[in-house]
Amino acid sequence: MLVVITKEQQLFVMRKSKTSKPPKIKFELTENQFEKTLYVVFSKAMKDHFKNSALNQTSDGDENLSMEQVEKMLRRKHSTLLSYNCRREIPFFKNGKDPIYKKSDVIAYMERNKIKSKKQILADVNNINSSEIVKQKK
Repeated sequence: MLVVITKEQQLFVMRKSKTSKPPKIKFELTENQFEKTLYVVFSKAMKDHFKNSALNQTSDGDENLSMEQVEKMLRRKHSTLLSYNCRREIPFFKNGKDPIYKKSDVIAYMERNKIKSKKQILADVNNINSSEIVKQKK
């Protein structure tokens, strides 16, 4: 979709179609409507831009994540993540009403809930046995 805004504060929208000439739709806006439309369009664009920008980086180089990003990362519902917050299972910061998470904290939470394979369990058992043998020899 192509949006063209002219000096006369008119908004033209052209949609792609299979015909040779795309249909043109003309909207005439008042100055107030035009300003509101621009505000909404640019607000959304800026929000999307800053969501993925370097401003989400903390001083230690870690990335800040919104609740929606954590929901997608963990593949959990909003209500489930809220219950994790109440039980303090994942560390978070409060910025107004919205929690902010560090990516490293979310990854650490995932690692704590990791289910080990049989090989990993056997390797852990062997490491424990070998460290006990060394202690017994002393």
